[in-house]
Amino acid sequence: MRGMNCSVESVFSDEDFIAFRFTDGRVLAVPKGWFPTLAEASMAQLSHYHISPFGVHWPSLDEDIAVSGLLEGRGAQCVSSDVRSSLARIKKMTGST
Repeated sequence: MRGMNCSVESVFSDEDFIAFRFTDGRVLAVPKGWFPTLAEASMAQLSHYHISPFGVHWPSLDEDIAVSGLLEGRGAQCVSSDVRSSLARIKKMTGST
């Protein structure tokens, strides 16, 4: 992403997804399962976040998501085997790779 200045403008979520609106107008929604800590958080906890030039931080959850990771399609780097196996089943069911 050399030469591109893109940061998160706002975050919103529903039961299944967390969506990030970027300053360049893009909106990227990712499954909550990508981030197990966020998947188990309450809506109140999810609504309390801080944006930095590098990403988003949820203080009460001690969770950080980097813009670079989102744009590269990376989820949490420490995903438990249960979550990994659930995601694999979902990918198989939906035909995703």
